[in-house]
Amino acid sequence: MPHYTACMTVSRVQAGDAYQEARGATEPARSNWSDATFREVLLVDDDAGFVETLRALLEREGLAVIAKGTYAMAVQYLSSHSPDVLITDIRLGSASGWDLAKYAKRLRPELPVIVVTAWCSAFEAEVEYFDLPIFLKPFEPDDLLTYLRSTVWVDHAARRMS
Repeated sequence: MPHYTACMTVSRVQAGDAYQEARGATEPARSNWSDATFREVLLVDDDAGFVETLRALLEREGLAVIAKGTYAMAVQYLSSHSPDVLITDIRLGSASGWDLAKYAKRLRPELPVIVVTAWCSAFEAEVEYFDLPIFLKPFEPDDLLTYLRSTVWVDHAARRMS
């Protein structure tokens, strides 16, 4: 995973050959998620409008989306469930998406975590600690889908096969 610099979305940085090839295509490659073992996305954001929009996009792609609006709700869910990927905002009211990412990685080190944020300054101090893809809101929905297909889904499928 490449190092992400402050204020750049994942679509503007080198994110691996498969991702860059997919980004260069005129139409993103479509994966049949329903044939994959990759199915469940835990989406954590306190912005109901963003959650509704992203949920609709991911569900249209055939993915199951579990949405939580707070750190506490997400921790409770993670303690008894195993989503295939975590997508979290940085600012979650009184808690931090960074804290959620740390908790999730301690619980399941192999869990892919994607950070979404509208606050560039919200991740400048933490970017050295984490090696996570960061999407700066607003981002292109196809960028997230392409990233999931070419990086997260590929890594997930490889782990399941080994």
